[in-house]
Amino acid sequence: INGQTIPNRYLKRGLLNSLKLFGKRFSWQKKLKRIDKVYQLKTHFVTVAKPLKEILEERYRRDVQLCINGVPGKHFYPRQNWGFRKFTQENPLKIVNVGPLDVTFKGIPTTIKAVQKAKENGIPIEFIRITPKIIAEDRTQTCVDKYYESLSPDEVGNVLRSCDVYISNSTDGEGFGLPAIEALCSGLVCIFSSISSYRNFSDRHDYCYFVQEYDVDATCKAIMDIYDLPEEDFCKLRSNSLNISSGFSRSEE
Repeated sequence: INGQTIPNRYLKRGLLNSLKLFGKRFSWQKKLKRIDKVYQLKTHFVTVAKPLKEILEERYRRDVQLCINGVPGKHFYPRQNWGFRKFTQENPLKIVNVGPLDVTFKGIPTTIKAVQKAKENGIPIEFIRITPKIIAEDRTQTCVDKYYESLSPDEVGNVLRSCDVYISNSTDGEGFGLPAIEALCSGLVCIFSSISSYRNFSDRHDYCYFVQEYDVDATCKAIMDIYDLPEEDFCKLRSNSLNISSGFSRSEE
């Protein structure tokens, strides 16, 4: 809203686009003021994110209740009889990414470039994208091997369990990060951007690879490091992720 993160569609050059961006910045400021007025209402504050709790309490000098988010355990759980395997051209590393390509804060172009670079470095990868809707720009991404569109939660869980690695290069515009929790609960080894939403899943940070926002090279290196992990280290990382995610898995009871 402040204009710190500018959607790609407003970054084009030219006078017309500059005028559009100027107008958008003005409307974002108006929207921020309206949101600020809502938060000043004398009502209860509830948030699902610890960082937001701290920010709201500091800004508005009021108590904020933290309601930890979670995902349904009946959909998101690790694969039965899982076993470590070496990745080869015939049995590639299966990487999955979730979200709409045109939502800027998801950072999906960073993920795509990193996977492409890892492939160019000889890492055998099958790259899968799950998206609410396949758009025209999706069809130009030649490094994506398979798309899934408009899946139910149960179908998403099935796809996640068929994969090895989940990548999210979201920026600080990301909310709680439910798709990331779904991947952790499904037993995937994860690469996350080092944003507050992801770092606040736990005080410990030995359950995934963290990379800086927009860092294609670091994400590619993380992919290559995972590919080279010995069985013991891979299994340890997966075990740590499942341990962290257990606090976010919810039953239907």
